[in-house]
Amino acid sequence: MHRLCQGLFQTMTTSPIRMLIACLVMLAVWTQPAMTFPRKVLTVQPAKEGATKNSPLRLELREAADGLQLSINFAETPEMGDKILPAEQAGGDYMLYLDDAMLEGAPYKGFKLNVVREVSITALHSGKHSLRCELRAPSGKAHTGEIDFIFDGAPAVSLGELAVNKSGELDGEVTVDFLGAAEGLSGFVDLLLDERPVATTKIKKEQASQKTTLAHLVGKAIATTHLATGTHLLTLKATAVNGNATTLRGSLVVQTTPELEIKQDKHGAFQEARAVFLKAPEGFSGSVEIFYDQGLVLSKRSEAATIPVTRDEIVQGLRKNKVKLDGPVEVVVSLRAMNNTERWQVLKVQP
Repeated sequence: MHRLCQGLFQTMTTSPIRMLIACLVMLAVWTQPAMTFPRKVLTVQPAKEGATKNSPLRLELREAADGLQLSINFAETPEMGDKILPAEQAGGDYMLYLDDAMLEGAPYKGFKLNVVREVSITALHSGKHSLRCELRAPSGKAHTGEIDFIFDGAPAVSLGELAVNKSGELDGEVTVDFLGAAEGLSGFVDLLLDERPVATTKIKKEQASQKTTLAHLVGKAIATTHLATGTHLLTLKATAVNGNATTLRGSLVVQTTPELEIKQDKHGAFQEARAVFLKAPEGFSGSVEIFYDQGLVLSKRSEAATIPVTRDEIVQGLRKNKVKLDGPVEVVVSLRAMNNTERWQVLKVQP
């Protein structure tokens, strides 16, 4: 740090621009995060009562770039009683356990041990855990070190504001971040609307932590045309390869009243009506019914999003119901969408 300050002072005396660049570089170095995961995942518990504070075996567990990292440090004097242990005979071994399950065992040479080991989290569930190291020193003495910790490996999920476009498709920004991966796979995402499954998709390691849209995440447009007008619930469940899961929910408002477009001639007389619905993902998008004096004179439905009704069709229906067209006739038009939304409107038909 002393040399760094000296260098900064020399830079300040030469050029203000260089000084600014140097400050930005220092800031980038000092503020660089320890890991990329967006929250703290490791909490080391205080040492147990009776633990030997002066033990030559030291363990340190910390967050790493993509999981947990354990440092094992040990040192013993070469003297053993009244004799000096030859260097070629010095050495020992250690065994590492996670929750009493052996992770690894290895020998070492000399009187010191300084190793760093990655602790795999692909099968580590969230909760309390224990790491234990059993070490045999060159002198033959046995040493044990233990760390109790709490691990939170649940995926980090953020969900932006949800919106439904004019086509009835739902979308919104989403980010799903997983801790760890297995064979390039970080986890899975389940999407539900009102507790009904919509899609399940695999998330590769390179896809994690990338801001994207819901439609791009699940690989398809998310239709809401089957939902009734009102407030609905989206559920996003992210499950990591280690089984840890995070559930996030958001509300969305659906307003999908069908529309009736009227086409008139240059004199303002009705010529054609077009009922416009949101396209249903399957089945009929909606239906059109026309009434005169509470009697049904015409009915049409279609899988298409638009249903045309001409003046001639309405006139023919009126005649079948023995309605005389001696003057303008008012009929009632009913539009019913497949999600049970309706629109009623009066339409005047000229003879």
